[in-house]
Amino acid sequence: MLHQLYDIYTSCFDVQKQIVPSLEKKASACTMALCHLYCGRVLQAYPGKFLGQESPGSNMLFDMWSWPEAEDYVLAPTAKLSHPEDSPNSQWVPSDLVGCPDSIPEWLSHILPYHFVTGRVDENVEKLAIAVISKLLSSPCSPSTQIVANCTLLACVMVGVQFDNKDIVRLDKSFAVSTYCVSCGAVSKGTLGMRWRQSRQR
Repeated sequence: MLHQLYDIYTSCFDVQKQIVPSLEKKASACTMALCHLYCGRVLQAYPGKFLGQESPGSNMLFDMWSWPEAEDYVLAPTAKLSHPEDSPNSQWVPSDLVGCPDSIPEWLSHILPYHFVTGRVDENVEKLAIAVISKLLSSPCSPSTQIVANCTLLACVMVGVQFDNKDIVRLDKSFAVSTYCVSCGAVSKGTLGMRWRQSRQR
């Protein structure tokens, strides 16, 4: 499936590797779909096996990233999962949403939990996750249930809440938003309670 998506993606470019304007949305959809599948494979293999930068899926990601008009905000976070924890060669990931297309933050809210679950987190990933949650939930328009669910799960995994892998992989999380909110609230309450007890002991 990864190879099929990659072939469809490359067919959206001309011989000069310039994207065909009428196929721009198709190329973007293929990029997101391929990255979603690759992240699922990373999670499936974790923690017993590390796919590594030389895996077939990783090679496709890095090749796509080298093409003109590559979607950095989609490919960079996904490519980072190809590196082991604390790798000095860990890929650059943007730490904010400056210049990010409006369609990308919701997708990032789905993909960033993979980093926290598998331990591929650095300061930039944390800042990007906070920026994504802030942008999506502070929108003038009321956020959809899907966005609320994505952001709540992302906030949960950021503070150490554990979920079944199927919750991380599932694209439509809207049906479980109440469960995520309860989990996040329980952790927040526990953290505040612990800090209160620590302050009483000083």
